[in-house]
Amino acid sequence: LSRIAGFLRDALQSRLFGTSVAMDAFVIAYRIPNYLRRIFAEGSMQMAFVPVLNELRERGDKVALKDFIDHMAGALFALVFVVAGIGMLAAPLLAELFAPGAVGTPGGDAKLALIAQMLQITFPYALFISLASLVGGVLNSYQKFAIPALSPILLNISMIAAALCLVPHMKAWGYEPVLALAWGVFVAGVLQLAFQLPSLAKLGLLPRPRFDLAHAGVRKIMKLMVPTLF
Repeated sequence: LSRIAGFLRDALQSRLFGTSVAMDAFVIAYRIPNYLRRIFAEGSMQMAFVPVLNELRERGDKVALKDFIDHMAGALFALVFVVAGIGMLAAPLLAELFAPGAVGTPGGDAKLALIAQMLQITFPYALFISLASLVGGVLNSYQKFAIPALSPILLNISMIAAALCLVPHMKAWGYEPVLALAWGVFVAGVLQLAFQLPSLAKLGLLPRPRFDLAHAGVRKIMKLMVPTLF
């Protein structure tokens, strides 16, 4: 379903923007936080988190399990919040780094400014989707597969809705129409996290984020993540 929705999303974006400078700028602005998603969400973090979570769950100590989830949520939130914040502040520099061909060319400054503007909208997506992946990992370990499996569809639905509902109005509001797609990404991150939280609450494992890098479980995850990053 997600792949079908993704095809419809791409077809709609192609019809609205084609191979324009605006669409090129969006692809660049989306690629960077999406790469962070691969590290902090279903990539390295997930591969390290799930085995440790299952190990604790099999011990049957729900207090220790909840404590681990709380500290892991706090550590992940703090780390990705800082990375996303730096990314938003350094958006103009990142735009030049990832789109060097636009530097010093006619219309290049406008393209770089558009990329930077969209990066400041899309970077928080990395934060929301990382937390959503953490929640999904917990649900999967309790054999709750449907909700985490369905949540990626919300990204495509959100971007399709943004393209259909926001794009036609953006120019009248004084904004570049392609910014609607960036806002679609932002909203998708919020939706994917919110969609899974009720299922986690039913298990009594809704996290209360706590930050302590000295926590044994968090330290173990950090060690396990290093080889997966490579």
